[in-house]
Amino acid sequence: MPPMLERLGLHTLGHDDVNFEVLLMNTTNLHTLDFSHLGFQYIRGFIKGLCHVQKLYLSHGSFHPSSFENTDIRTNIKELYADHTYFPPGFLTSKIFLDIPHLRILDLSGQGMFQIEKHTFTSFTKLESLVLSENTFTCIPEEIYNMKSLKNLDLSFNALSSLPERDMNALDNIVENWEDFNLHLKGNTFVCSCFSLGFIQWLQATKVNLDNRGNYSCLTNEGLTSNTWLFSIHFQYHWKKCIGQRWFTVSIVLFLLQIMSIIAAFLLKKYSPKIENFLLNKFGYNSIEPLKRKDFMFDAYITYENSEYQWPCLCLLPQLQRLDDNIRLYLPDLHELPGCSKADAIIEALSNSWKVVVVISERMFTDEWTHFTIVSAVRLFSSHNDITGRIILLYKDVSPQVKARVPMLLLNVVPEEHIIDISDGDEFWSTIRQLIMEENGSAIVF
Repeated sequence: MPPMLERLGLHTLGHDDVNFEVLLMNTTNLHTLDFSHLGFQYIRGFIKGLCHVQKLYLSHGSFHPSSFENTDIRTNIKELYADHTYFPPGFLTSKIFLDIPHLRILDLSGQGMFQIEKHTFTSFTKLESLVLSENTFTCIPEEIYNMKSLKNLDLSFNALSSLPERDMNALDNIVENWEDFNLHLKGNTFVCSCFSLGFIQWLQATKVNLDNRGNYSCLTNEGLTSNTWLFSIHFQYHWKKCIGQRWFTVSIVLFLLQIMSIIAAFLLKKYSPKIENFLLNKFGYNSIEPLKRKDFMFDAYITYENSEYQWPCLCLLPQLQRLDDNIRLYLPDLHELPGCSKADAIIEALSNSWKVVVVISERMFTDEWTHFTIVSAVRLFSSHNDITGRIILLYKDVSPQVKARVPMLLLNVVPEEHIIDISDGDEFWSTIRQLIMEENGSAIVF
């Protein structure tokens, strides 16, 4: 090389796969190497003699992480300009990039970055200027607060809308504990609103050296274009407006809370026993376990019109016993003792039965005892939470007039899955048995 050559620029190479070994001589004065608008994808050989280069330009290029692995160019590099340069993912944390011990200026603008991984710049202990302009950062990367020698940070033309209090305090601490610090924020579209009052005030009061004298364009809540300096001039007006909005919101919330408190107090006074009972049960003061089928003497109480006993006694009972020998059914014609009070017998039998099967026939509601049995069953079972699973209705060839006379008191507590038309198929008998024997009283879909 010419012994007095200080700058070498290579802007066109013709191909991006280099496979040669070169030893450059007389490069003592070669301080600048310009590879702008060039791309080295792979360098398979060895290039030596670049150890005196202090400025390296890679702008608008495309490089593979291993492009400079086989060179001595990283030895004394102090300034690296890689703006609008394509690097593969992971390059910033690769060993090749981090092994530049004397780096003082680093330009990574136009890279499309929105965050920086931790420990990316840990090895750059002498880095003084970091250019991250024309990226998509929404906040200041936390990594810069660990760089003790950093004096200049360029975040112009990014996606910053404001700076949180954490970043503002950290920047002020840098100025107080170290020395002057330059921060470039031009080109960001800031927001001038109630949420950025602290940031607007900080721009005017901070000791950090800001570009453009701390005056940046911003958008107001109305979508109008303004600037931070003009917003700060009318700071008192905006502050009062924002405080007024906040206190209005607080007053509305307090008013709603007051209304809710009044309603809650009214409900508590009116329904205090029920609420107290509910809370005591939730906290486990009621240690009584829910009743199970095994706690009752009979699995089901079969109620029907007295003159139509043939089907319940001669068909229903034998068919269910055929499916399950252990099923316990109570039929008034088989279990009621003569001479006893019929009302007492019905109440006692219902109290000892897990469920009730109501067989509705044409003459069902002509019998007073049938109505008495239905009403007693609903009232007895209403003391249990599973009333809707303890009554089963069977329709036996009834006319619409009979269906219309079914008490609404009964239909309100019987789910649709427990209302069945009688048939002679095996599926019908299996369903009836399952509805009677199930423990949780849940609906069965068939």
